[in-house]
Amino acid sequence: MNMLSVRPYAAAYAALSAADKVTNGIANGVRYAFDIDPATSEIGTPIIQVVRDADGNPSVQSRDLATGRDDVTFGVLATPDLTDWSNAALVPMTKFASDGLWRPTASESSGYVFPSQMFFRYKIEIQ
Repeated sequence: MNMLSVRPYAAAYAALSAADKVTNGIANGVRYAFDIDPATSEIGTPIIQVVRDADGNPSVQSRDLATGRDDVTFGVLATPDLTDWSNAALVPMTKFASDGLWRPTASESSGYVFPSQMFFRYKIEIQ
């Protein structure tokens, strides 16, 4: 998180991380990535939201990163087993340009069978 000080306003976000009194579970790095005011508990649009296609298969709709956050990498992680988030257990996910939804990468292929259950979370890296 030391790299946050590169941006003129990021120093304020970093300084608030130690003194943040808003206890709604949203890390200040997430607030920075999506330009969420660190002084409020309101986040507006959810970071990720599960939606289903016409066949009932799950996809993930994600909030867009704030403009100018070139130092932030965002991704959606999925696994059929809630307890195992290791790289070996993860279902590779891709954000499809056609509708902006995250789906299993292999779902592009005909005949792809979705796991009977899937669990999702997001991953944010700040350089």
